[in-house]
Amino acid sequence: MTLHMQFGRFLLVGGFATLLHYAILIVLVRVSAVDAVAASTIGFSVSAVANYAVNRRFTFGSEVAHSRAFPRFVTVALGGLAINAAAVWLMATIAGFHYMFAQVVATMTTLAWNFSCNRIWTFAMPGTVRDSKETSR
Repeated sequence: MTLHMQFGRFLLVGGFATLLHYAILIVLVRVSAVDAVAASTIGFSVSAVANYAVNRRFTFGSEVAHSRAFPRFVTVALGGLAINAAAVWLMATIAGFHYMFAQVVATMTTLAWNFSCNRIWTFAMPGTVRDSKETSR
């Protein structure tokens, strides 16, 4: 599958995950009066779980064992979570921007991180060019 096809599929899956993330964020902030950073973190975490299975098969067509791919996916997701939370905190809490604007900027920031890391590390088959660190061992 070409890089462009993978990225297109990643955007589609990510769009669904983002809608789920944002829905949880809005409900928690507006209905439950949860802090925006905490609500965003919860939404991000729930959407990440849904994202794994769909990206593994549909986006990357990976046959990497779950025992190898899932811990890597969690590592990438935690990195994305840290980037996301830091961006929302800086923009909403420190700079005073509306939490939804901060979330959109945070989403765009984590997009490149998540796609790149998942493509070249999480779902790459051992011995492929995308997994060159594995082949050098």
